[in-house]
Amino acid sequence: MEKKDYPIIVEQAHRLAQEIMKSHGDKIVNTDLPVSAFMFHRPNSLIESYQHGQAVSRILAKWQAAPALQAAGILHSFVYKQVLTPERIAAVCDERTAFLCQTHRDILQQAPEGLYRGNLQTLKRVKLYIAAYCDPDLAFLSLASLWDHFILVRQSEMNLQHFFAEEAEAVMIPLLNLMGMSVLKTEAEKWLMQRVQNQQDYQYLLKRLNQTEEMRKQVFELVKERLQPVLLQAKLAYRPQTPVQIYNPQLPEKAHPEAFQRLYVDLLVETEEACYATLRWIHCLWQPVDYSLVDHIGLSELNGNRYLQTTVTIPQNGSMIRVQFNIHTHEMEQINQWGLAALRMGERYQVELPQAWWSRREEGYQKICSAPLGSLPEILYVFSPQGEIFRLYRGCTVVDYAYQVHSEVAHQCKRFKINGEVVGPATPLHHLDLVELERDPQFSGPSRAWLNAARTNRARSHIERFLKRRGQDQLQGRAVLERQLQQLAAHYRLDIPDHRLEQALGQAAKHLNFERLEDLLTEIAAGRVSTDPILHPLFADEVVRQIEIPAGIRLMSHQLSLAQCCKPRPGDNIIGRARYHEGRIIYLKIHRADCRMISHLQESLPLKWRLQPKLNAVARLEITALARSNLLYDVIGVFQGDLPDLTLHQVEAVVRNGAIHISVTIEARDQQIIDEIAKDLEQLPGHTINEVRQMQLLFSEREELIKPLTPAGFNPYRRQPVQNREMFFGRSEALAHIHEMLRAGVGIIFVQGQKRVGKTSLLLHLKKYYLNRRPYLPVFVDLQMLSRLNSPFFHYELASAVYNDLQVESRSTDLEPPLQELFEVEPTTQLADYLKYIQGYMGSQLVLLIDEFSRTIDAYQQHRLDDTLFQQWRGVLQATVPEVSYVMVVQQQTYDHLRKQANQADLGPIWHLLELGEVKVLKPLDEKAAQQLIERPTYNYLEYSSEAVRYVWRLTGGSPFLIQAFCFNLVRHMAHANRRRVEWADVEAVQNEFMQPNESLFAHLVDIIQGTPQALSICHCLAQIAAKVDQPSPLTSLEVALPHLSGERLQRKLQKLTNQHILIEPQPKQWQFASLLFGRWLALNHGLEKDGTD
Repeated sequence: MEKKDYPIIVEQAHRLAQEIMKSHGDKIVNTDLPVSAFMFHRPNSLIESYQHGQAVSRILAKWQAAPALQAAGILHSFVYKQVLTPERIAAVCDERTAFLCQTHRDILQQAPEGLYRGNLQTLKRVKLYIAAYCDPDLAFLSLASLWDHFILVRQSEMNLQHFFAEEAEAVMIPLLNLMGMSVLKTEAEKWLMQRVQNQQDYQYLLKRLNQTEEMRKQVFELVKERLQPVLLQAKLAYRPQTPVQIYNPQLPEKAHPEAFQRLYVDLLVETEEACYATLRWIHCLWQPVDYSLVDHIGLSELNGNRYLQTTVTIPQNGSMIRVQFNIHTHEMEQINQWGLAALRMGERYQVELPQAWWSRREEGYQKICSAPLGSLPEILYVFSPQGEIFRLYRGCTVVDYAYQVHSEVAHQCKRFKINGEVVGPATPLHHLDLVELERDPQFSGPSRAWLNAARTNRARSHIERFLKRRGQDQLQGRAVLERQLQQLAAHYRLDIPDHRLEQALGQAAKHLNFERLEDLLTEIAAGRVSTDPILHPLFADEVVRQIEIPAGIRLMSHQLSLAQCCKPRPGDNIIGRARYHEGRIIYLKIHRADCRMISHLQESLPLKWRLQPKLNAVARLEITALARSNLLYDVIGVFQGDLPDLTLHQVEAVVRNGAIHISVTIEARDQQIIDEIAKDLEQLPGHTINEVRQMQLLFSEREELIKPLTPAGFNPYRRQPVQNREMFFGRSEALAHIHEMLRAGVGIIFVQGQKRVGKTSLLLHLKKYYLNRRPYLPVFVDLQMLSRLNSPFFHYELASAVYNDLQVESRSTDLEPPLQELFEVEPTTQLADYLKYIQGYMGSQLVLLIDEFSRTIDAYQQHRLDDTLFQQWRGVLQATVPEVSYVMVVQQQTYDHLRKQANQADLGPIWHLLELGEVKVLKPLDEKAAQQLIERPTYNYLEYSSEAVRYVWRLTGGSPFLIQAFCFNLVRHMAHANRRRVEWADVEAVQNEFMQPNESLFAHLVDIIQGTPQALSICHCLAQIAAKVDQPSPLTSLEVALPHLSGERLQRKLQKLTNQHILIEPQPKQWQFASLLFGRWLALNHGLEKDGTD
């Protein structure tokens, strides 16, 4: 066909479209679709099809597309709606136009085989990738159609923009990237970022870039001045930075700080040889940054981009500025901007690009057509996010794909996605899935679950080498920790117990978002995590306890810190560097008096060490031995011979991997007795003793030993969950109600309540006294004891916890344990099947009493857990109820936080789970129940006056935890005074014992206050009143004292604190502390004032 005839096809297509409009005039009506479906189904009517076709044709003409493609742009919507046949198009226009319209419709309308896994936007993206491999003109046709939508949406209302934004991000921008049309891609990305959700970030980054624009231009002029004399033929261009280039929503400033100063320079030269000559000059003039050289001239990127890139550092005003040079020819520039369009449209450059996807297009399309979309053939192919095709086999998983891409990429893969949905490592792939790998350079790497999920030799060999290397790294990490621990122990002359070290490591792993302790040890071995922030606080906490604070200064332990410059230790002459707020000391840093770092400073506070508690010879014996029967009995027998010259204070034993670790805290008349016992233990007959170590007790442990006890050692109160029936009061109604719900067939019950209100004690009593006989089989599981929450480990550890609980109480010694290998493949199904197996085997209704379930919700909200767990757990519940029943504890604070964010879509999985069950709310004890808990446990030992009982109740506010802690000290006080009748004055004296700044009794109440904005101001105001008199404060008085809060807002905050049991409202619009003890402690201790919540 001659060039002069090209426009005829387009004109014929116009006339054919007009004929369709006339012959189908009765169908020119808008379909009544919701807004959410409008853009996805557009054009909705024939008139829109006609208008859309005209617009698409104009866009293609602007891109200088072939006439047949322009004609297809006019007619493709009519073919899609089946009001125009390809045969008629072929007769009026030509075969090429008919082919494009027909194939475009067939590809978009093809349905996946079976149930499609993924979202519809990703499915559309896959279909357009298929279209591109079939014929690139089909991709241009689809892009022009999407671009017309884009033009329309930018002029439309916000709701249409919202729905198209998803399609732009998931479909249009990736397709533009595949076709190499970076000019249009940049424009779309800029629009996407300027939308409401990211507009604030965009404006912030734009402002920051504008502030450094002048500096970058100055550096560019310097670069230009140095390069132009040596590169006479080159053209230098300053490339302005945009917020889109540097945007990173994960960073605090939404971009790396260095990005605001980086300069981008484009260098255009005539030939490829000139590109390398230019690179040599740049490296001669400035210092290149290591690993910054990227050469894509010989081997282009997948979308045809070719360039030479390097980064150098240039001094400017005392700092080093990074400058990135992009070197390319004029021909490369056109292809980099327009991709395949530069080869098939416009000037039609003749360039061979063997690495570009279109150079292998026909081979790729044959692979695509080898099996139906979504099927499971023997050999299958999947797409990368960029549109590259990878070959795999039936049964291969996302792990196999990751190692097909690159082993280092796979090692850093934090999450896998198939067709836009997050999946587990064992998820099998289907033909033409689109697989994404979410990388994190800080990720701990593959686990054994990955090894079980891998099917290819390549993936398995890489994972096995990594796991072997990490095992060695873990041992090295332990060695690094031990060396640093020994150095600190020698310096501070303190021995830290093993359990304290393990607690610190666990907390550090959680804080640094490591799934396992082993991952933390690996990072320590690699030097990416320092041991100082982990180990030093262990010693600092103990040293700080031994410092005597001068009278008149009230500071909590977190307001004291040890200086790292001189590291003072007990016995050194010490001083404090004070920080003041409103004339009051709020912080002290402890230095040695001769510290050089502060020798030039005048102001310091002299300090001295507290006296050590007076004890006989004390020690902690750490025994490591081969685990054998009767070992613990024989160890205790060694101490019997030295009674009464020896007191055994504490014995702990842990068995792990065939070895037993026993820790014994003893006090003897003299050190010789302890030395002789240690020698006897080393030579214990009939046992293999590996080591016996004598450890010094920490200051806090020595203090604990000298606390006075009652003459007979009797004190029934504890701060731990209550397990004895004689100490459990005020919960009869709650226990009976839960029992009744279980009998009525309610399979899922959530127990809600504030921290320390007695939820764990309730579960323990349900198990021991209410569900302890048929038809129930109660099992208590504490999620705090589960080391990993992510699937499949969560499901396996939960099943193991159920099994272990049944074994501990010998309720079933021949029950089969869960197999970890099965859980790694199908964790949800395996857990449901295992619970049903237990229920069937035992012949009773299994009732899981799950404590601290809110730990999973907290982990999800802290982004340490994805929503897969909640979806899977919901599936387990639905699959096992009514054979299995569940009673789960959820913290009220967690539930309140969820309600505050109820509109957030990402919390949907949690709400879908919580809506399955009934709720039982636990509140503090009423006065009658509180009086029972105060008097009954010591009925034969103590006698309370009525004023004393009521005073204890007022001080504790009916909190079982506060009552237990207060009465523990009260019993000890009465034993020390050798009296039986408790009077008001005794309660007042014990109250003063809880007024110390570092008192941990109120930590749960402080957490609640700090989590509620403005709560601290309100509580501080009420605390000043509580310190003087126990009476409620009217709203009017609080409004005067807190003028920065409006009356309505103040009342809302007061009501919230009342609902959280911090305050009570004894009379309308009058408030006071529920716990008078907490109010008075808060009045005395001001360290919380500057917590940033107000």
